[in-house]
Amino acid sequence: MEGEGYEWEHLGLNKRAICSMAISQSNDIFLGTSGYIIRSTDNGITWDTLKYMLTNFDDIEVSEDSMVFAATYYGVLRSFNYGDNWDLVFNNQIGDAWMSSIDIGHPANYI
Repeated sequence: MEGEGYEWEHLGLNKRAICSMAISQSNDIFLGTSGYIIRSTDNGITWDTLKYMLTNFDDIEVSEDSMVFAATYYGVLRSFNYGDNWDLVFNNQIGDAWMSSIDIGHPANYI
């Protein structure tokens, strides 16, 4: 596609509904999709699956020091190493409500 001096190129991710996106300071791209968190370290040419859950990843935030947070129906997930490992840090005990948006407070990484 062309328009106003910008060109777009399709780089894959067929049949994936993208729910959220974040870019780290090292230019890693994180996408939250329906069921997966995926990451590209080469500007979208290749993608690695980091986490699978039976839920949408509605929001992703990346901190300055390699922490990644993801909001889901089940609560908030956190990674200390750019998404290689994940912990559930807030469990949704409310029932019919879910986390759909998060924000990181700097510099202490409060969510």
